[in-house]
Amino acid sequence: MNTEPNYMGYDGFVWWMGVVEDRIDPLKLGRCRVRIAGAHTADKSIIPTNALPWAHLMLPVTDSSMLMVKEGDYVLGFYLDGANAQHPVLMGILPGIPDQLLPNNVGFTDPRTSTDLTSAPRPPASLAVSGLAGEPVAITETASASRYPTNLNEPTISRLARNDSTETIIATKKTLALKSIPIAGGGAFSEPDSPYAATYPYNRVIESESGHVIEIDDTPTKERIHIYHRSGTSIEIGPDGTYISRVNSDKYDVILSDNNIFVNGDCNLTVNKNINMKSGADLNIEVENNVNIKAGKSVNIQTGTTLSMQSQGPSILQSQDSVTVFSEGTTILQGSTSQIQPGITAPISGLLLGAAGVPIKITSVIAEHPTPPLPVDQPDMTDPGNQDLAARPGTKVDLDHPVERYTAPVETPTDLPIPTVANTASNTVSTVVATGDVMVRAMNRANIQDPTQRAMMWAQTNHESGGFKGTIESTSYRRETLLRIFPKYFTTENVDQYVGDGGVKWPSRAYGNRMGNGTEASGDGYTYRGRGFIQLTGKANYLLAAKSFKQDFVTYPDATRTPDLAADIAVWFFQKGGRGSGYRGSYGDILSVTKFVNGGDIGLTERAKLFETAKTKSEVTTYNATLI
Repeated sequence: MNTEPNYMGYDGFVWWMGVVEDRIDPLKLGRCRVRIAGAHTADKSIIPTNALPWAHLMLPVTDSSMLMVKEGDYVLGFYLDGANAQHPVLMGILPGIPDQLLPNNVGFTDPRTSTDLTSAPRPPASLAVSGLAGEPVAITETASASRYPTNLNEPTISRLARNDSTETIIATKKTLALKSIPIAGGGAFSEPDSPYAATYPYNRVIESESGHVIEIDDTPTKERIHIYHRSGTSIEIGPDGTYISRVNSDKYDVILSDNNIFVNGDCNLTVNKNINMKSGADLNIEVENNVNIKAGKSVNIQTGTTLSMQSQGPSILQSQDSVTVFSEGTTILQGSTSQIQPGITAPISGLLLGAAGVPIKITSVIAEHPTPPLPVDQPDMTDPGNQDLAARPGTKVDLDHPVERYTAPVETPTDLPIPTVANTASNTVSTVVATGDVMVRAMNRANIQDPTQRAMMWAQTNHESGGFKGTIESTSYRRETLLRIFPKYFTTENVDQYVGDGGVKWPSRAYGNRMGNGTEASGDGYTYRGRGFIQLTGKANYLLAAKSFKQDFVTYPDATRTPDLAADIAVWFFQKGGRGSGYRGSYGDILSVTKFVNGGDIGLTERAKLFETAKTKSEVTTYNATLI
């Protein structure tokens, strides 16, 4: 055995006690500067903090991370070099009950200044729920951290470990908990309060300076595991295994393989905004009892091929308004007994099969509705002309609001008054130049108050009209352009007879016999080309607008170009256009609104930019009943 003096481990064990004054270790080893009682004076003019030796931390073999030592902590250690006392090692923290906080200009206390404390970690001052759908919890930060010890005349052990929930996260969680959350079909559920009921000494707590908390609570019959983020986002597992998860901002679950969920009881899902589901394959829903769907507005179902509905019992279609069935092909109603009750208010043609399967032809024509309903649908993209037109950058699809399946021409009304601002008999009106405020006034007249809806309508009409300037579709196409855009209607053999006239003839050929327009000879294709801020197109759409506004836009189509009417018609289209139901989706969904307006997603990027710009314009988003 070596008995030489100063041989490490054989020259005596010298221990010490002191106070941590600095933990910003330039080597980032977790070392701390400690003012050691008996070895260092309290007078910092003799031994300042930056002259204290660095003490190494002794870490447990199961943990290589830094221990949570901070300024002001009382610590215990020993000298690795014995009586030479030049290499201190910090073994642990000594909890206590401090009764005073000494000034920072003396030793044996937290030396940090007010400047140091402004950049030090600290818990938030408060958390609050905004009450607006989709908004995260609002975090109010504390202006400055506090010197340690922060709480006098009480143990330095975490309050949560001592069953003292005064001014802790437990009270914060209770304040934020949501109650009486409604569920579909009636009833409600509430977010449970924390099951915290710790008893000392069974709750192991890690509480960080910025407000993060980890609890492993072994209190008999009250066992819990709790992970809490300073924002209030938390996971807590209660004594009976109840799992409470709360996320105070966005949440993302990314699964690269299968996801299996089993619920042995009820499953309640309440969402204050949109629910969007997209499947790359099939969506299978199987219910052993009833399926109840309740919509505050429209229910829209669109399929790429067959729509099949089967019932083993009676099937009932009930409406408090009209019911319209429209088909491009044969309409068949089949049953052992088939009846049609009086009061049909739309033309019907089809077959009704009787009990023996014998077809019975049905024909009903009511003068009030001389044509089928006006479906607002996407353009007929099986038409190569529409495909080519849609692909041209900066070019509007002339079927923005198509009535493409509307093959029969509509009739000119005889009972509608001349528009207040009527066009001349020659249908020539110079391009109207307007500004965005004309749409603002129209939205005010229509009592539209939702800021998002106003911003979206303004952005869409701005794009459709080229900045509220282009109020009529340009038809000045060259020979090559017609061949490329409308190959279905123009060939090298006939195209020359449709050019050189300022674009008057070709629209009647390309748009004839569809959208309610008459034959090419009627000239309807040119007469009812796109106009206004929403680019109203096709005689059928002009008739629908005419009936809604009680002005004869069919005889006087250029009236739809005047600024106020163009804006009013645009607002009307969003509210009541289409199949008479208008747009019924979210006005925050740029893609959905664009498809409603454009029939596709042409100009989506530019529309999105205009939407973001509109949201920053208070004159656009703010309803003003006096500005009409």
